[in-house]
Amino acid sequence: MKKSISILFVFLINVISLAQNKIDADLEKCLSQRNSTAGQVSCVSSARNSWDKELNKSYLSLSQKLTKNGKKELVEAQRN
Repeated sequence: MKKSISILFVFLINVISLAQNKIDADLEKCLSQRNSTAGQVSCVSSARNSWDKELNKSYLSLSQKLTKNGKKELVEAQRN
């Protein structure tokens, strides 16, 4: 089971790295256009929300591929 989780984790890292380029590029563009503190806070908040959505998609994708025991192990790993 741990091997399956490891393989899925590597797959998800690749998916996240693709998203990282887009989210980070959008953040950099936003920060370069907004010079005020409020504007930059808005940029960072938007990027954080994008990362949260990406993380939730990855977690859902992973949890759908796991067995019942695998899901239990995932939840347990998050608690530790």
